[in-house]
Amino acid sequence: MPPALAVTPPVAPTAASALSGLRARGWSPSVASNVPLGSSAEYNPRLEPGALLGRLVEVFDRIFVLCYRESCAPHTAAGDADGRRVWWPAVQRRVDVFDGADLDRRNIDVVRWAGCDLANRSAGRSGEPVTREPCEFARRGGGADWRRTSKHRLHALLAHLTVVDEAARRNLSSVLVLEADAVPSLAVAELSADSRHASRVVRRLSRAFATAPWSVARLSAMFYSKEFVGGGRGGRRACTRRCACGRWAGAAIVEAVAAQPRLCEIAAAPNVSDTIGPLLTGLDTWCDVRDTAAYAVHRSAYPVFSAYLQRLRAHPPWLRYGATELPAIDNWLPHALPCVYVLPTLVTQPTVTNASSEATGLMRQTSARNYLDVCGGAAAAVDAGPPPPRRPMKLSQFATRHMYVLRERRAARRRDTHS
Repeated sequence: MPPALAVTPPVAPTAASALSGLRARGWSPSVASNVPLGSSAEYNPRLEPGALLGRLVEVFDRIFVLCYRESCAPHTAAGDADGRRVWWPAVQRRVDVFDGADLDRRNIDVVRWAGCDLANRSAGRSGEPVTREPCEFARRGGGADWRRTSKHRLHALLAHLTVVDEAARRNLSSVLVLEADAVPSLAVAELSADSRHASRVVRRLSRAFATAPWSVARLSAMFYSKEFVGGGRGGRRACTRRCACGRWAGAAIVEAVAAQPRLCEIAAAPNVSDTIGPLLTGLDTWCDVRDTAAYAVHRSAYPVFSAYLQRLRAHPPWLRYGATELPAIDNWLPHALPCVYVLPTLVTQPTVTNASSEATGLMRQTSARNYLDVCGGAAAAVDAGPPPPRRPMKLSQFATRHMYVLRERRAARRRDTHS
């Protein structure tokens, strides 16, 4: 276990003026002046009120934090048992905390319809022992790990759809969805080195999101090498057409005062699907950028989330004992909606399953910087030649296994047809 966090960590110079103002308004540093978004001192740097990310969260109408049980407490006004709080008072009033356990119960009918509500069987969440398979699949394919992952993916997708649907119900102009284990990236410290400049940039960002049209703004993003193709002019890499980050209408407002962060937009898929099969077969038409640790949604995009949630709550036949047909939220988001990317990425996630966690987080941030260099720059070269030979995609182990199961399922259908 990582060491316990100190109640009052040292105050960073970049946030000194902001913290001084907070103290003058009655905020007590005895609770905690700067607290990681999660509860791990090992993996999470501090969120500072005076830093760019601390200011940027106030740009959006409300902040919806998605957490699970124990991870919720630091995001509340009361804090956790050790007095740790993530948010300072000016922001806390605009934070709503959504416990995933409560959201799971709210969507229990969908989970049962998908065959993933077997008694006393975990969804495979962190820290929960799993001894039996949590889902029953009528179709062949998948073992215990496969079923736990499918159930967790189902819960996560429903949770994200539900909180955005809640934003629509409240008629919010925009909402920032933040997962409890989100971590400010190294770029945040770089962009916050001059607190006055950071404040000026955030004011421009606020104006851009208030005046230019947008659907989803992603503060976190995990890119893969499949966005790039080699062999361009002079041997330089070029951006694939599907992942070319086009100029967003609000970018000029920010560029007038700073070269970074850069804002650009990637289109959604031309044909949006509810199930994962068409997502996989049409990968050459949309850009699969993962990670939903931090993203904002404009009210114009709420109907897309709400409509998908209602279709799932209507118990579609394809979902019956088939949670494997469901896309993960971070697959569905760039597939269904055009996304404005804030580059370099400002938020990442720890991967605490093994000793390479810190390296994994750094790899994600490095991939985002590579993407910025190749696809997000003002003079980014877009591949205009014939498509390069298809090469194996760099997918997660789960996604790779999913493709094998789909292949096995199709083979089974052919055997049944000819028998």
